[in-house]
Formats: sequence, structure tokens, C-alpha cells
Amino acid sequence: NFKEPKIAVIQNVDAGVNDDPVQIKRNLVKQLYSPVRWVDCVKLINGKKIKKMIECGPGKILSGLIRRTEPKMICYGSDNTASLVKAIEEVSV
Repeated sequence: NFKEPKIAVIQNVDAGVNDDPVQIKRNLVKQLYSPVRWVDCVKLINGKKIKKMIECGPGKILSGLIRRTEPKMICYGSDNTASLVKAIEEVSV
């Protein structure tokens, strides 16, 4: 069962903010076969004055893509527990 989110959900299928559980579920299915609107999502996030992000998981591919799309945004990696803790500290400032 999907519940109403406590934080904003930006989905790459429509590059929009969704809070309706039914629409979020529909969009998750669409994401299986639709193009990713990465640049639009990053620009939406930047437009909301969010300047720091955390890339969850190994590697730094998304961090690099963010830097190319919006050079002033900062994206921290989280390859391991220590880097995740540090990233959380950085974005909380």
C-alpha cells in the first residue's frame, strides 16, 4: 500500500512533484518504459533553492551529472556509512 509521502517526491517520468499515492504508483510503473527526465528534475530541484544533495549508493555518476546540469549545486556521495554520515552533516548545515 502506498501512503501520502512526508516529503516531496520528484519523479523522473514527469519531472514534477507528486504527493498523491495513486499518481506516485502510476508514475513508478511509467518509469519502467519512459525516458528519464533527469535534466528537468535537476532544474526543478535547483528552482526550489535546494543547493545540496546526497547521491545514495556506490559511485558518483549522478553527482557528475548534477554538476554538469547545475554547476552551483553540491552533491555528496555515500559509498559507505562514514561518507553517508558526513554527507548528512553537510546538508544539515
